[in-house]
Amino acid sequence: MTTMTPALLLAGFCAVLSLLAAGRLVVDDEADQVDLGSAVVILGITLLATFWATYQEGLLSTELQLLLGLFGIGTVAVGVGVIVRYWHDTTPIRQSNSGRSRSENEDRDGGSDDLQSD
Repeated sequence: MTTMTPALLLAGFCAVLSLLAAGRLVVDDEADQVDLGSAVVILGITLLATFWATYQEGLLSTELQLLLGLFGIGTVAVGVGVIVRYWHDTTPIRQSNSGRSRSENEDRDGGSDDLQSD
């Protein structure tokens, strides 16, 4: 009987968390850059857990394992960089235009203010 190793269980758990984080970004209209960075960090941790699982199980060649590990480290670094860069910026990724109204000039000439005839 084959059993799952802790590394495979961790990789599977991290994959589920990555899907949840990505789904939250898609659904949440108020998601900001820090949420995006957190999702990227979770994806990087998933890649690192997958690297560990493939290393322990010997599922991939050494070169592919090395690439997976380096890509995981790079993804975590990018995610942390995004979090640090946008820590104080709470602007949502998708800004809604529902609260804005068009002015009379935009309604009359189709919104082109720079092409007015004299």
